Amino acid sequence: MSTATTVTSEGVGAVSQEKKTARRYVKIVDIKDAQGNITREIDESSILQETDKKEPAKIKGLDGKEIDNPHAGLPVSWANAERKGFEVFSENDVVTYNIKSVEGFNLLIPDPATQLYIIQKGLDTFQQAQLTAFFKALAENTSEPTPAYTGATLDLRIGVGEDGEYSINKTPSKRAMSDEDKLIKQLRAIGTPEDKIAAVLAVIRASSAPAVQEEEAEQEVA
Repeated sequence: MSTATTVTSEGVGAVSQEKKTARRYVKIVDIKDAQGNITREIDESSILQETDKKEPAKIKGLDGKEIDNPHAGLPVSWANAERKGFEVFSENDVVTYNIKSVEGFNLLIPDPATQLYIIQKGLDTFQQAQLTAFFKALAENTSEPTPAYTGATLDLRIGVGEDGEYSINKTPSKRAMSDEDKLIKQLRAIGTPEDKIAAVLAVIRASSAPAVQEEEAEQEVA
């Protein structure tokens, strides 16, 4: 497994390259035909690059006590795949590129037709992400899930609101992960079944509800 490195190329440092190891993880199943012959086929597949974040030497078990991590030192992306029952099918080093300016883009991709193709594909991806976020937005202070926007035309060049939310001209900010999201991520990382995760969350939500109600009552009195 190679370590990711960054090398600045010529062209006023406009392009950088990065080499990482990538793996194809698969789940293979046995298929039996009418004559009883068995062939092995790929049922599920996932191609994952190594991540900078590595698995720790110790993890917490279901009882909260630290135990040896069987995936210690492995990139988190690979460890998560192996926890889900995937096995390594192939492995290769891959060199990818990052551009730091328009000049860098022209240096890396000199052909105008290819430039246009890449720009449009990137724009399609960005527009779909903004559209998805727009439709997932919920109204606040409602007793049940209610869409924040409905029946309106969304112009992705303009967006909505004074700050142009959901506009392709606004760089999206990374949503901060809540404590509950962090807990879910940790439980999944150690292979906790989804039904047990749901049970843990139900207990936590039930125990925190009275505290929230008391806080709201105090605010009303104040």
